[in-house]
Amino acid sequence: MALEAAVKAAVGAPDLIGDCPFSHRVLLTLEEKKLCYEVHLINLSDKPSWFLEVSPGGKVPVVKFDDKWVSDSDVIVGILEEKYPEPSLVTPPELSSVGSKIFDAFVKFLKSKDANDGSEQALLEELKAFDEHLKAHGPYVAGDKVTAVDLSLAPKLYHLDVALSHFKNWSIPKELASLIAYKELIFARESFVKTKAEPKYVIAGWEPKFPSCSIDQKMAIEVAVKAAVGAPNVIGDCPFSQRVLLTLEEKKVPYKLHLINLSDKPIWFLEVSPEGKVPVVKFDDKWVSDSDVIVGILEEKYPEPSLVSPPEFSSVGSKINGAFVKMLKSKDPNDGSELALLEELKALDEHLKAHGPYVAGEKVTAVDLSLAPKLYNLDIALGHFKKWIFPVNLNSLSKYKELLFARESFMKTKVAPEHVISGWEPKVNAAAEPVISDSEPKVNAAAEPVISDSEPKANAVAEHVVSDSEPKAIEVAVKAAVGALDVIGDCPFAQRVLLTLEEKKVPYKWHLIDLSDKPSWFLEVSPEGKVPVAKIDDKWVPDSDVIVGILEEKYPKPILATPPEFSSVGSKISGAFVKFLKSKDPNDGSEQALLEELKALNEHLNAHGPYVAGEKVTAVDLSLAPKLYHLDVALGHFKKWIFPENLTSLSKYKELLFARESFVKTKAAPEHVISGWEAKVNAA
Repeated sequence: MALEAAVKAAVGAPDLIGDCPFSHRVLLTLEEKKLCYEVHLINLSDKPSWFLEVSPGGKVPVVKFDDKWVSDSDVIVGILEEKYPEPSLVTPPELSSVGSKIFDAFVKFLKSKDANDGSEQALLEELKAFDEHLKAHGPYVAGDKVTAVDLSLAPKLYHLDVALSHFKNWSIPKELASLIAYKELIFARESFVKTKAEPKYVIAGWEPKFPSCSIDQKMAIEVAVKAAVGAPNVIGDCPFSQRVLLTLEEKKVPYKLHLINLSDKPIWFLEVSPEGKVPVVKFDDKWVSDSDVIVGILEEKYPEPSLVSPPEFSSVGSKINGAFVKMLKSKDPNDGSELALLEELKALDEHLKAHGPYVAGEKVTAVDLSLAPKLYNLDIALGHFKKWIFPVNLNSLSKYKELLFARESFMKTKVAPEHVISGWEPKVNAAAEPVISDSEPKVNAAAEPVISDSEPKANAVAEHVVSDSEPKAIEVAVKAAVGALDVIGDCPFAQRVLLTLEEKKVPYKWHLIDLSDKPSWFLEVSPEGKVPVAKIDDKWVPDSDVIVGILEEKYPKPILATPPEFSSVGSKISGAFVKFLKSKDPNDGSEQALLEELKALNEHLNAHGPYVAGEKVTAVDLSLAPKLYHLDVALGHFKKWIFPENLTSLSKYKELLFARESFVKTKAAPEHVISGWEAKVNAA
């Protein structure tokens, strides 16, 4: 019997969760306790009659317990804790009021018109006090475990971030490091990602309450950029448009966005941009095209913060985009286009080693804002169309991308992966030269001018076709990453199946399944909701052991069968790893038990390696590889545990496995392994 919860619907989007932090608190509690519930989204400007009967005051949230509707988030959360005590979310009484004054201080500052009224300072004092508490007691308010007070604060801090950034161009000071780390932890939790309102709906919710806080649209710069293919109300895949938006965001310049359908350009747009090019920006009643020119004018008109790149660094990485496009459109794997791209990426990596973390050192500059969208397009397009994985040995460049992609300016202006793919698809399929310039003549979407700086969500189920040349690719359903539904998740059994398909060069199509919201078609083919499942000869088959066995039988070359005497080598490692990972007692012997299993595998490899059965990789290696990867990532993160250096044969074995092309293509990113284990570790 699912609980029923009535919460606020988004302003202007009645089928999406709205911006009420108290509703969000209740949903977070339901999610953290893994309770089944049904959401009723209430349009507060047109409340349905049934809702007014159960909530005469018209307030949200309200939750139905035992045929009785209960209001007030404090009361609701208390009842949930009493009725569903596991996992416990009770906050120790002495910590229950931590951070309780932040929200009021935020609201006062938000609505303030007087820069000298002390409201900003009052908010800073509350945030500093909270930061000090977290330094002493964190990472959460009550220590290592999330409790009710965190679930109350999380939505309020989210509103603070979004609303003050939009209306005041204000952000939490970087020196409040413990608070910033706390926000990152909370906002990354699966429960939060699933229940948060999109930033634009938080803004829309606050705007009518404090219209005086709204940006004066007469003062806002107007920017025309590409709309997404098939999604006219979101930003499209032009890296030059994003470069301009990144510059505006970094300089905190207010702007109004016009999303342009480049295949059916509106008349007003053609009047201001006769060649139909994007981006174009309106400065002092004059529309200006070309991202280089636009960025130059922005630097001149808004010199603070300076984004000028030192002249000697202004061309760093400038050949990457051309090399990427050539490889993307290439039909010949031996034409040298991949090698040419790798050379350009290596050159940037070497530069960053010497001068990083950014191109010009510690500070982001214009050259970084030009490179960021191009590297993002590279990652997504080559990953999708070429099944190409960014080289793991380019450590400085990988870190550079992480830094850029995590910047608030990038998060607010990036294009959803599916829109990057749809933008490239007709060019790649046509084997034509993609036009990558400020004049991109592509897209089919219709849009009206909108003010928007939010990003769209990825689809709940993503597909990836590994080979279009085979008429009958095997279909495989695998776990999607927690909070990143368009990339592979952290299931080692799913990866085992993908490794087998890759090693046997069998064409396949994957379906990425959100295990927290399983699609109906998936539950029909996998009634227990488990992954992996593979469709072989029109029949869906579960269980990685069974799937791998069938693949070996149907596709005997190359042989991956493990000699029977070696088939159970290392089989106890995963169980020992999990016990140690979940252990709270350093003296319970779980670490020693894991070490014994690892030593046994190391001894076996000393005698029989480099792989379990000798010189050739076999099925047992493909089973062990994902588990050892999880062991490395999860124990390193949650236990600060380092793999023993004296297990040299096992260390070499891991290096061999993790460097195989099949593994690089199918592994989950470390952050997704961590997010997958987090709930289990915290519940232990």
